[in-house]
Amino acid sequence: MVLEVTIISIGAKLISIFFGLVTLFLLFEIKSRVTDRLKPTFIYFIVADLALITVKALGIIDELGVWVSTFYDSAIVIFSFFLFLSILDFYKFTTGVTKQIDRNLSEPEKVREKPQTSMVHANKLNEMENKIKKIEGRIKEGSVKTAEAEKISQKFKLQLTSLNEAYEEGYISKEAYERGKGRIKEVSRSLNKKHL
Repeated sequence: MVLEVTIISIGAKLISIFFGLVTLFLLFEIKSRVTDRLKPTFIYFIVADLALITVKALGIIDELGVWVSTFYDSAIVIFSFFLFLSILDFYKFTTGVTKQIDRNLSEPEKVREKPQTSMVHANKLNEMENKIKKIEGRIKEGSVKTAEAEKISQKFKLQLTSLNEAYEEGYISKEAYERGKGRIKEVSRSLNKKHL
C-alpha cells in the first residue's frame, strides 16, 4: 500500500516536471517574441518555473530515499517571490497599455499622426540598413571609387541627421537610434580608411 502511494506520488511529480519543462520552453519562446518592456516579466516567470521544477525533482529524490532535502520551503519561497514579481511587472505593463489606449481614445487626432510617422521612420531604418549593407559589401570588394566615396560620406552625414531628428521626436527607440548610429559610424570609418 505504501509502495503504491509512493509510485502515485512520484508519477504525479514526474508529470508536473514534464509540464514544467513544456512551460519553460513556451516561456523562452514567448520571451524571444515580446517587446523589450515585457521581457523581465517572462524572465521572472522562467525563474519561478525553474524553482517549481526543482521542488518537484527534490520531492522525487526525497520519496526514493536517495537524499533528504530541506530545500522545499526555500524553493517554494523563491517560486512565490518570482511569480509575484512577474505578475506585478505584467500588471504595470497592462496598466500602461490601458492608459495609452485611453489617451488614444480621448485624443484621436494625435494618434493618427504619430503611428504613421513611426511606421515611415521604421521603414526608413530598414532601407538605411539595406543601403549600408550594400555599401559595406562594395567597400570590402574594393569597388567604391574615391570620387564616389565623398558622395557616400555626405549621404551618411544626412542619414545621421535624420536619425537624430527621428529619435528626438520620439519616433524611434533609443536602441534603434544607437544601433543605426553605430552602423553608420562603423561603415563611415571603413570608407574613410580606404578612400578618404
